[in-house]
Amino acid sequence: MSDVEAKEDPAQLANRVLEHHLGSRARQLKEETSGASNHVFTADHDRGVFVLRLSPDADRLNAYLKECWAIERVRAEGVPTPEVLEVGASVIPWPYMLMDRVTGQEATGHPRRADILRSLGAHAARINAIATTGFGDVFDWAPAGVARNATWRAFLIDELELERKLAVLAAHDMVPEEQLGEIRETLMSLGDAPRRPSLNHGDLRLKNVMVDEAGAIVAILDWEKCVSGIAPDWELSIALHDLAVDEKDDFTQGYGPEFFDWITRDKGYARKLTEFGDIINPAGMREIKDYPNLTAAMEKRGWKETRIRKVMGENWVRVLKEVWRG
Repeated sequence: MSDVEAKEDPAQLANRVLEHHLGSRARQLKEETSGASNHVFTADHDRGVFVLRLSPDADRLNAYLKECWAIERVRAEGVPTPEVLEVGASVIPWPYMLMDRVTGQEATGHPRRADILRSLGAHAARINAIATTGFGDVFDWAPAGVARNATWRAFLIDELELERKLAVLAAHDMVPEEQLGEIRETLMSLGDAPRRPSLNHGDLRLKNVMVDEAGAIVAILDWEKCVSGIAPDWELSIALHDLAVDEKDDFTQGYGPEFFDWITRDKGYARKLTEFGDIINPAGMREIKDYPNLTAAMEKRGWKETRIRKVMGENWVRVLKEVWRG
């Protein structure tokens, strides 16, 4: 980056992009975040409200192009996202990405959280069904001549730098050595059998989901971490890790039959371990949210509370206490 480019005013650059694409400057331009490598503006314009990201780092152009490819590809499959209007680095000396601003609220605190998670799981299945080539950050969005990781192991070793990251965990005594070995073995074993790469959002959590007042998802945001990887393994390891147990069930029920097919397969060689056939739960018991119907049915039959409590979980708690005590 030249000295001239380093002294550029991000707000002036943002207005130049808006003039180029929309014909005039913003009525109001607000910088939402600012860092060494990324500036994010909200632009209130005569033609609407837009979000503009720009960066003095020339390498950010590839990141924006990757996001743009993923957003356009998933929109074609019915996944709601902001619309990308322009990505480039020719109008100004910095890379930039201009998008429509999505109206709504972050899904994290919405009261219909369970319904949102089921819907998010369904969108995750649509995203993961998009086939890609190569593993890692460089995949179908990149020009044909750009090198890609041909295998999962190449991604782990060369791009993710797995051994270096495990060494950091070991050096700071953050994870026992035995568990580090299990992590290494688990990740490496995913490449033991041929696995078709597919698109993964990479951070599919409620903080990156916008919903309307009724809880309907209006946009999935933040595609910066999207990768070509093994699904649903990669996707679910991030999407589920900070959810409560019932919320994990909601998400995976939304993901659909593909998830239940995945959990019945060997994670190394993808061998089919169990064949359940078609599973159709009884009416009134098809989702986690329907479980109170079971309690109501037992009460209707005249069961005592102590018996109902045992059926609904206390028997499991008793057995687990006996096993763990041993």
